[in-house]
Amino acid sequence: MLLDTSGLLCLHHRAEPLHKAAVKLFDAAEQKFIHSYVLAEFVALTTARGLPRQEVLGFVADIEDSFEVMERFGIAEALTTDHHFEQAGFRRLLVA
Repeated sequence: MLLDTSGLLCLHHRAEPLHKAAVKLFDAAEQKFIHSYVLAEFVALTTARGLPRQEVLGFVADIEDSFEVMERFGIAEALTTDHHFEQAGFRRLLVA
C-alpha cells in the first residue's frame, strides 16, 4: 500500500473522520510504501492545521525508514482520500 498525505493525516490525527479506518487498513497492510515528497507535504499540511510539531515529526521519524516508492514495487493500493490516485489507475482505500 502507498501512503499518501491525506491518508497519513487520517492515520496520525485522531480527530479526522476516517482515522479508525486508516488505522485498520494501515495495520492490515503487509507492505507500506511512501515517497519523501509525501512526508514533506504531510509536515506542511499538519503545520498549516496547527498540529503539534514534535508529535508530527515523531510520527514521521517512526515511519520514514520503512517505505519505498510504490512504482518500484508495483503497489496498487494507496491509503489516501485523494481521487487523483484513482485517475492514475490505483485503488484509493479511504472513501468518505
